Amino acid sequence: MRVDATRHNSAINSIIRNPNQIIFLDANILIPPGRFNNIFNKDKYISFFLEPLFTTFQV
Repeated sequence: MRVDATRHNSAINSIIRNPNQIIFLDANILIPPGRFNNIFNKDKYISFFLEPLFTTFQV
């Protein structure tokens, strides 16, 4: 995977400048990746990804 570090991400910059804005998420973010092949454990996905995400951006 290549990461382009030469340009700023406007979405991240916007969140940093205005952390109180409303962020819309697609409901698919609640579904663990590889859900059909059980590649990623659902409990780990919740504890390692979803809980920190919601805790960070809670009002």
